[in-house]
Amino acid sequence: MKKIIALLMTAMLALAMFPMSVFADNGPSEAPYAFLYAEQLDEKGAQTGNRYDFYSESTAHTSTYPGITYVKSANELRFDSDVADTKLRVCANMMGDDFTIRIDGKTSLEQIVVWGDGYGGNLTVTGNGELTVNKRKNFDSAIFVQAEGTAGKVTFGSDIKVNLYGNDCVAEIVGSTAKSIGESFSFENSQSVNVTKSDCVLERTESIDGVYLSGYQFWGGLVCDSVSDPDGVYAVSQGFKGDDEDTVFFWVHRYVYLPKYDTYIEDNSFGEHGSLEYTEDEWGQQTEYAPRQEPSEEPAQVAFYDEDNLDADWHYSADQVRNPDDANGIYGCSRYSSESGGVTVYGYAISRYVPAQGSTKLIKDKTFKTIYLTDEEFAASGWEIVTGMADVYLERDNGVNYSWMQVYTDANGKKYAVQWGEEVYDFTANDGVQAGDTFYYYLEKNDSVSASSLTPSYVKVPVEGQYNYRIAATEFVYNGDKQTPVTPTPDVPSPVTPPVVKTSIAKATVSGIKNKVYTGKNITQSITVKLGSKTLKNGTDYTVKYTANKNVGTATFTVTGKGNYTGAVKKTFKINPKATAISKLTAGKKQFTVQWKKQAAQTTGYQIQYSLKSNFASAKTVTVAKNSTVKSTVKKLKSNKKYFVRVRTYKTVGKTKYYSSWSASKNIKIK
Repeated sequence: MKKIIALLMTAMLALAMFPMSVFADNGPSEAPYAFLYAEQLDEKGAQTGNRYDFYSESTAHTSTYPGITYVKSANELRFDSDVADTKLRVCANMMGDDFTIRIDGKTSLEQIVVWGDGYGGNLTVTGNGELTVNKRKNFDSAIFVQAEGTAGKVTFGSDIKVNLYGNDCVAEIVGSTAKSIGESFSFENSQSVNVTKSDCVLERTESIDGVYLSGYQFWGGLVCDSVSDPDGVYAVSQGFKGDDEDTVFFWVHRYVYLPKYDTYIEDNSFGEHGSLEYTEDEWGQQTEYAPRQEPSEEPAQVAFYDEDNLDADWHYSADQVRNPDDANGIYGCSRYSSESGGVTVYGYAISRYVPAQGSTKLIKDKTFKTIYLTDEEFAASGWEIVTGMADVYLERDNGVNYSWMQVYTDANGKKYAVQWGEEVYDFTANDGVQAGDTFYYYLEKNDSVSASSLTPSYVKVPVEGQYNYRIAATEFVYNGDKQTPVTPTPDVPSPVTPPVVKTSIAKATVSGIKNKVYTGKNITQSITVKLGSKTLKNGTDYTVKYTANKNVGTATFTVTGKGNYTGAVKKTFKINPKATAISKLTAGKKQFTVQWKKQAAQTTGYQIQYSLKSNFASAKTVTVAKNSTVKSTVKKLKSNKKYFVRVRTYKTVGKTKYYSSWSASKNIKIK
């Protein structure tokens, strides 16, 4: 994910340095995140989604685009013939110090981007053809090298002709370890070009056990056991991707434990982007990961049907019990009570279940006479309650964050780190980081200090031997001729253009707005903004700003015109509380008791709805006003009737109640 973000935000690349546990070398890296690909852009340099992989997941792909071939043995991307006006951007990561692009015809590219990632970030352009890069000037530079702790050297061969265009400069190298300008830019025919150099202050990093960590703290998920890594910590989460709510996906993540902060954090080196992705069918067929369960304190349930209605979409449930004299039989019980002489006796009514003829579904065994045992008789007879299995979740232990921070000091000299100008973290004990550093680090939040009470203390901390280099020209021709020196073309002022008349988007239509469910994180929308018949582009024609979009309630977002557009339009959507589920439903005399899973986060209380009809027509509703209550008894019901029951949560914000979706319904026959 880091590479995708960096590609779209080249202005931020100068700050992006991550800890790697590998070193510069020749040939492409075998790391899972090493890659070489070309992507199709449009006339304005925006991504179209078309991507052509030449090297990924340690595998070379030789013929993915006409006229372009990657030869792994030579570590060379070859343009064997004319590949003109392609609108392609070539992107390479960890491809080694000997990575070469060979041009033998006329080729035009939108941009060349190379990352080092601590392994190899060099680029050699060779061949006897002609290469033109960034002629449309959609990018600030034609060649961008994010050296990331490597030399990041750019070399032009003696026979190649290169035409480079840029807005700020034609070629830029960030974070190079090269000791001089000559080591950073090289021409095989001894020509030279005017180059400017600036010192680069890079953020300090902390690497824990050599693991490349993503920084997303682990909130919770169903723990998995791995067949090949039994000591590892894995978890699976389930959900949808984008707006496609018809396809269920499963994501497996690996987590590492940080003793220093007593928490788990996601290992981003696991899988392609920090996780393994499965469709529902793939998840059902894989055998590597098994969701772990542990014994529950609740009884296991026996599901049984009416013999005359096996295809019903509902079934009965009973607590499973074990018969000491029939270990292989399937038995279930329900609670009963009887009154005699003012004394109430409680006990168990036990039934036996067998598969229906020609089916695996269970029905009551008509040949078995129901056994009634008091509590004392049940305990003394050897019958046992069979406990079920409970899902195991790995929960976050504390508020540990991994973020880009700025260090501040207070009046007493204590050091703090501030995230986004709001979240404050005590950093006094970290002697290795000085005030003024920007860096990635693992911190524990300090709620007793406010950002406004701190004073910035900027201390420039240079990093030895790491620099930025730029070819100070907006147009540059390297013609491979040993007799003709090459000099940058001076900048020419752009012609004055008349001011653009901006159009208001106040009457624009905004579609795709959906109510959401509370997640504990800021929630956004995938919207489409249209003005008349024209669909506007986010980031180009408008920006979106959200307020009150984390907690349960009504969130607001404002679409504000940008570029050729002005004005704004404001929209709202609901954030509803998380749902709950019924964990136990027990029948009594003209009453039932329902128990549900606690859902205290952003929840005021619960509602119980019950009806004699499965579609909940003419349903009655009971409100439980405390979120700590997880059990309620509904009385004054009709005997010998089957009731359908469901539960939901609600949250009161001001004078408005926000409701979760209803739980799956369960039914029970009242005594």
